[in-house]
Amino acid sequence: MRVGRVDEVGDVRSSESGRRRRPLIVVAVAGALVLALLIALLVVRHHRASPDRLVEQYLSALEEGDAATLRTLVGPVRGHATLLLDAEEAAPVDGAVSDAEIVGRSESDDGYAYEVEAVQDGETLTGTLSVQPVEDPERGDARWSLSEATLGRLSVDVPEEAESVRLNGVEFAADDLAKGDSRIRLSALPGRYTIEVVPPGDHLQSVPETVMLRPTLGDHSTDEVRADPQLEFSPAAVASVQKEMEALVEECGEVDDDGLSLCDMRVPDADAAFGSGRWEFHDQPVAELTYRGHLDGSAAAEGYEEGGGPTATVTYRTDSRDENPGEELTMDVEYVVAGDVDIDDDGELTMQLFMEARRAGS
Repeated sequence: MRVGRVDEVGDVRSSESGRRRRPLIVVAVAGALVLALLIALLVVRHHRASPDRLVEQYLSALEEGDAATLRTLVGPVRGHATLLLDAEEAAPVDGAVSDAEIVGRSESDDGYAYEVEAVQDGETLTGTLSVQPVEDPERGDARWSLSEATLGRLSVDVPEEAESVRLNGVEFAADDLAKGDSRIRLSALPGRYTIEVVPPGDHLQSVPETVMLRPTLGDHSTDEVRADPQLEFSPAAVASVQKEMEALVEECGEVDDDGLSLCDMRVPDADAAFGSGRWEFHDQPVAELTYRGHLDGSAAAEGYEEGGGPTATVTYRTDSRDENPGEELTMDVEYVVAGDVDIDDDGELTMQLFMEARRAGS
């Protein structure tokens, strides 16, 4: 009976021992799951920190026009204003990058070289991106860096008289851009940019310029794109000069009873008696204005510089001498009304015009 009692006690102890082992098994299984999860997280983290992933992120940011990610991947922008990157509404709509991908990878001395390509405006572009490990990265910092990747660079020459500049329709004050230099250098996303100079007053207008900024795909694509937007005289300025030209022609066609012309246009004949010309104008001049910059310009009758221009007939007398009493002659001429056209400090249009003639066809 004692033996029987011992057996009963042994069964009880065995049952109790099994119950104690079950929690240990559960803990072990849970621990194994946690360990597997940690390993998975490490693998994901390693993948995110891998050179492949870094290049993929860069190409994806180029496609999406993600300026914030590009700035993070490339690092600090030196020597170039970031206004375009900060102004999302100025981001290019046309000429965006698509189909950016890695097409090859090779090991270099201290990292990897990636052959990449992308499509922009129907053209396939290629380049090489270099990735190097970061020495002694801080906890949580990137382990790899793109040494050949940069942000696009747009260089714009801004006339000193400009009040502001429009980039893809977004206006920026010239003082904010130029920083005392007539050329501004802007970090920018790839794509097509339309640049306009906003002039002072109503006598000038902008001549927009459009440029294409290529994506920076590595060692061959770091040159900046330069734009040189221009100003020209406005239709209102042309109309004012046209009116003044016509007034001079009208005055030149008036003669007094003695036949002395009121116009100071000389007859193109060295023997002509001064003030004897009578002018009959067949064509009115058409004002053609040229802006030279710094609020200065010039005007001339259209066609004269090319050997044509408006025509007239002049009747005049030659100087009389002892042996030659002089005679009345008629000559067909081409003439021009020309001169300086400026904008003064008060924003008013000023002009100094003169008239000149030459023999027709000469």
